[in-house]
Amino acid sequence: MAKLATPPPGTSHAELRRTVARLRSGQIHSLDPRFPSQLLANLIEESIVQDLVIKQIGKEGREYSQMRHEMDARYEAERARRPVTAFHTLKKSPEAADPEAR
Repeated sequence: MAKLATPPPGTSHAELRRTVARLRSGQIHSLDPRFPSQLLANLIEESIVQDLVIKQIGKEGREYSQMRHEMDARYEAERARRPVTAFHTLKKSPEAADPEAR
C-alpha cells in the first residue's frame, strides 16, 4: 500500500485549499496514479475538517478546564469562610451572651 505524503509542517489551511483547487481544476495532478486527483483533493479537504474539529475540541477542553478551576477556587473560598461565619453566628447567639450558659 502506498504511503500518502503529508503536507509539510506549518502548511496553512489556505495553502491546502489552494492545492485542492489546483487538483480539482487539473493544474496539478496526483503523483501516485493509484490516487486520482479528485480523491486526493477530497482527502485533503477531510484532513482540514478533522484538524478544525481537533482544534475546536482542544479549545473547548481548555475552556472547560479554566471554568472548572474557577469553580474549584470559589468552592475552596466558600469552604474557608464557613467556619468563620459559623463562629460569628455562635457569638451572636443568646447562649454566648449568657456567662452562665454551658
